[in-house]
Parts: sequence; C-alpha cells; structure tokens
Amino acid sequence: MVGRAAFTQDVLAELGWLTIAFSGLEDLLVTCIGELLNPGDQEPARDVAARMGFRDKRETLKRLCFQRYPQAAPELLAAMTAALKTCEAAGSARNDLVHGLADYDRGVVFMSRTDKPSKPITLDKVQAVNALIFDAFRQTANAIASLWNLTMGDFE
Repeated sequence: MVGRAAFTQDVLAELGWLTIAFSGLEDLLVTCIGELLNPGDQEPARDVAARMGFRDKRETLKRLCFQRYPQAAPELLAAMTAALKTCEAAGSARNDLVHGLADYDRGVVFMSRTDKPSKPITLDKVQAVNALIFDAFRQTANAIASLWNLTMGDFE
C-alpha cells in the first residue's frame, strides 16, 4: 500500500482536482441524458443515468442525441461524437491513474494494471489527465448546447 506521504502536496492537490473534474464530467453526462429522456421531470431520468457506468453514459448519450435530433446538421452530431470520444479518452486516462495497484520505488509512485505496463504518477501526468477531462467537459457542453438549441427540449 502506498501512503499519502509518497506523493508531493502538488500531486495530492492535482489528484483532488481530478476527482472533482471527473465527477463534474460524469454529472454533465447524467444531466444531458436526463434532459433528453424527460426534460419536464428530470429527477427519474437522472436517477437511471446516474446508476450507469461511464461507458454506458457515453453510449446512451450518443444514442439519445441521434434519436432526438435525426434532422440535425451532420456537423452538430459529429461534434457530439467527437466530444464523447474525448470523454472516452479522458475516462481511460483517469482509470490508468486511479485503478490498479500502486507501488513505490525510489521516490516514485507507480500504478500497475494487469493489462497495461506500470506508469509513474507524476504531477505532469495528473495535470495532463485533468486537462483532458476539462477538454471533454467543454466539448460535450458545447456539443449538447448546439443540439439542444434546435428544439429547446420540445421533442416529438
């Protein structure tokens, strides 16, 4: 087990931001799904979406966008598809940092996974993952806003 003392204060702070940022990204996906399922009464739809894994949230949001906006300009749907690919990359990068077995060797913390080589957990690495998460959030928020403005939640 690797204790907090193995990390610098900067890395610990950045890992805290990672937790907050990824939670915000997941909440954005849940909110979008809820709005596309039932804009008038989002609470039950949010409850269902919140119970999904991250991959299911991405896939559900993509399907809902294509179902709710079949006549949307192709570039608007392509922007959502691209945003959700960025979400996928952000989720994978985050998982590489937080899922696995942590080890400490000669002043460096490593995260080991059975399916991937061990990687050091450095300030630069965590900051890069956070930047990817924030980019995924921005892209998704912009893509959904462009689609949402087509109907303002008034679906057939």
